[in-house]
Amino acid sequence: MIPDPDMEVTVDFDRETAQAETYQDTYVYREAKDERSRKELNEFLVMWLRNLIEQGHKSVDSSSNQ
Repeated sequence: MIPDPDMEVTVDFDRETAQAETYQDTYVYREAKDERSRKELNEFLVMWLRNLIEQGHKSVDSSSNQ
C-alpha cells in the first residue's frame, strides 16, 4: 500500500472553502503555482476527501475539547 500524501491546504472558515497549496507523496512534490496546477491539486483534494468520508473518517471540532 502507498501511504496517504502530505498536503498543505488553505482553509477559509468564513467562506467554508479550502484550496490546495502543495502535494507530496513518495514520488513527487507539487505546488499550486498557477491556475492549472491549483485546479489539478484541488481536484485531487476533493477526491481524497470523498474517499476518506466513504472510509468512515469524520470531521471533529477540536475547539469543543477545550
